[in-house]
Amino acid sequence: MNGKRTILIALLVLFASEVYSQGITTVKFINSWETTTLADSLVDSPSQINYAIIGGDIEEYKYFDSGYGVGGILGTITYEEKLEMLLYSFIMAEKYKDRHAAYNFSEIIMSDFYSKGIEMDSLTSQVVYYYLLMAVGDEIDETTINAVCGVYALLCKNPWLRDDAKAAKFKEEVMNPIVKKYVNRPRKH
Repeated sequence: MNGKRTILIALLVLFASEVYSQGITTVKFINSWETTTLADSLVDSPSQINYAIIGGDIEEYKYFDSGYGVGGILGTITYEEKLEMLLYSFIMAEKYKDRHAAYNFSEIIMSDFYSKGIEMDSLTSQVVYYYLLMAVGDEIDETTINAVCGVYALLCKNPWLRDDAKAAKFKEEVMNPIVKKYVNRPRKH
């Protein structure tokens, strides 16, 4: 996995240098009942994102992610912004082992392949699988549930990872207990 990770890091740095050389573009998102822009409300410059990355500011990442998510819903995300989020998620997942960032990283890659109707190659499949497993946590939250479903789908459908025995074992040992905990958890009223 080390050689694969080195190639992936090199590609991400290449994309990031292109994105940062153009500066941060605008992502529209909803903040406190009003529509605003990424540049105005989230970060003013790439250096603020760099500071958040260096400082391991997970809260800043979550804030950035919420803007990206709403921009995705509104359909205002550009290719450069997608690359920016991909890089930011990768760094937060890799350096700080943030589960949510690991899920975002793998989800951005998967959605890009699925939206274009292209089958993931073996290298990409392995990278996505690795980060989805990183995103699976002990606590029952949205990230864990989404990551577990992603891992199971990859094990069942991806030709490079397809392994019915491994998928069945994963479902029995990981997925079913999480679903049972989630279904049986006390609800807030």
